[in-house]
Amino acid sequence: MDITRPDEIRALRERVSNRTFDILFVNAGTTNPDPTQTIGEVSTADYVKLMLANALSPMRLVECLSDLVPPTGLIGVMSSGQGSIADNESGQRGVFHGFTFTGCMSGFFQKDTSLSRPLKSICTHI
Repeated sequence: MDITRPDEIRALRERVSNRTFDILFVNAGTTNPDPTQTIGEVSTADYVKLMLANALSPMRLVECLSDLVPPTGLIGVMSSGQGSIADNESGQRGVFHGFTFTGCMSGFFQKDTSLSRPLKSICTHI
């Protein structure tokens, strides 16, 4: 499914609406096409696409499906090390240095009181 398409999120919800899940684990993301671009060089369209796939859409999916996970279950959201604050010295993927803010935004959304429990945030380095 394309996580950036709300209609596909709704269709998934309809398909699984009569189920419960012990774990809801969201792993979605994309990057800009040119790893050498700085934040000033990346196009607005590429940046918006990146934000939509890496920040907004995963949290939309969690909001849509979270009630299918019982209180004893786990809801997790995975991000990559590309947006890491501590590990941003590679000289590439400059857009992710600007994108690091979305990791903070994702952390904020994960504490959203409209959800029944806090989310677990998992970061990998790829």
